[in-house]
Amino acid sequence: MGSGKSAVGKRLSQILNRDFIDTDRIIEERSGVEISLIFEKEGEAGFRQRETAALEYALTQRSAVIATGGGIVTQACNRQLLSTEAIVVFLHTTPNQQYERTRYNTARPLLDVDNPLERLEELWLERSPLYSALAHIVVKTDGKRVPQVAKTISHELNKLNTTPDNGNNTGNDVQQNMQTLTVNLGARSYPIVIGNGLLGDASLWQQLALQTDMPNHLVVVSNETVSPLYLDTLRTALTQHRVDHVSLPDGEAHKHLQSIEHIIDGLIEHGSQRDTAIIALGGGVVGDMAGFAAASFMRGIRFFQVPTTLLAQVDSSVGGKTGVNHALGKNLIGAFHQPEAVVIDTDTLSTLAPREVRAGIAEIIKYGCIYDGEFFDWLERSMDQLVALDPEALTHAIYRSCAIKADIVARDEREKGERALLNFGHSFGHAIEQVTGYKQWLHGEAVGIGMLMAGHLSRSMGQFSDSDLARLNALLTAAGLPTSAGDLDQDALRNAMRKDKKNTATQQRLIVLKGIGSSEVRADCDSADVDKALLAYCRS
Repeated sequence: MGSGKSAVGKRLSQILNRDFIDTDRIIEERSGVEISLIFEKEGEAGFRQRETAALEYALTQRSAVIATGGGIVTQACNRQLLSTEAIVVFLHTTPNQQYERTRYNTARPLLDVDNPLERLEELWLERSPLYSALAHIVVKTDGKRVPQVAKTISHELNKLNTTPDNGNNTGNDVQQNMQTLTVNLGARSYPIVIGNGLLGDASLWQQLALQTDMPNHLVVVSNETVSPLYLDTLRTALTQHRVDHVSLPDGEAHKHLQSIEHIIDGLIEHGSQRDTAIIALGGGVVGDMAGFAAASFMRGIRFFQVPTTLLAQVDSSVGGKTGVNHALGKNLIGAFHQPEAVVIDTDTLSTLAPREVRAGIAEIIKYGCIYDGEFFDWLERSMDQLVALDPEALTHAIYRSCAIKADIVARDEREKGERALLNFGHSFGHAIEQVTGYKQWLHGEAVGIGMLMAGHLSRSMGQFSDSDLARLNALLTAAGLPTSAGDLDQDALRNAMRKDKKNTATQQRLIVLKGIGSSEVRADCDSADVDKALLAYCRS
């Protein structure tokens, strides 16, 4: 009692696009009287019989969110029905919180006693073991708002794979092709939605608005290349919201603090407040800067990631890293700020130049190197289809990449350990980008060369075989990625690597491979081995 079953159930039914059923309402409609009168005339035993009949009926409605009475678990037949026919969510609410929520409600027969709090404590001791035994999902509700609780349940259901197909989807055909996974960060968890045609899918955005309690005022941050392609489509899908826009110049060279100031100027000009949210529409540069502006404006507002490049879809849009470059190093200024959701529309890749597609594939290859040898094998077999943007291959590669990153981020959000593995090849790659002024190589291209350097270092440390290094080189070549950085100054590269964010005051930390699909962070790399790795892939 007082856990919020009815209010949360109604909100969850909207998020999941399901019917809402309250067993207490079924009982009242069938009997024609209020439950308090049933208790008065028939006692609790009579009410429980009616409750079982109501539950049996509710469970025949296959696409529904059902709110039951709190005492439904006291009957063995009901427990059997719930355990075999439904996903059970236990709203965990303490007796003190129940008392605060029910103390002025006179329509609760079981609390018509001299000491309602004592009675609630008795019921809690009796029923909570039964709730716990039945529950697939447990959500604590003390001090939480209804939208927050419903959002948490939705995320947990996504992890159970119970929500994608409920048999009663009134959305368009686009949503049938969606795949959803969750970055599991407790109350700050968020969905990643992957599919084609999502950008203009109004029903999807309405669902996300309910799921995330999306504000009415949205500011789309994009750039001069992406805005003409997709801004109008997104606006049309968000007609129920007020949508403003801030445009940035295109390119890594503009990823600096002046651009953050430009975004914040735009937020202020559009009358943004703490209940405004940013939508980052673009590649990794736009996503990093929009996220950092969201983390900074009024000490933090919410934001959504809508990545339009393959590299951003499989990497930078997921995990909450935001920031800008400094003249002395890449991404040295920033903050961890998780998005509310990530919407990946694979149709946006059709407008990418082939070079941009290949740059994104470099990050996909990274996941096979560090985490999943079977995925690396699949990439070797499927690279031609992936380069050609075959829809099935593309969706699988994006989904698996995001799943790996979501798994790692859930365990190490702030990169205190395992998450550093995601930077395989990046220490070398960032140095290449910095030394060339962020103009010669795309990020993914530099990372691809950096992975070869890191692979060479791994071999020098006895961690990686010649054949594995040859496989990595062959896969990058099959993807059409460069395998040499050209004529670069080695001293400049070394100096750039010393400023890498993963380093400590006394140690240079690098990611090395123990084999295809296995990696570790090492702080004992010999500087001579690092120099050999640099020399192997750039001429001085």
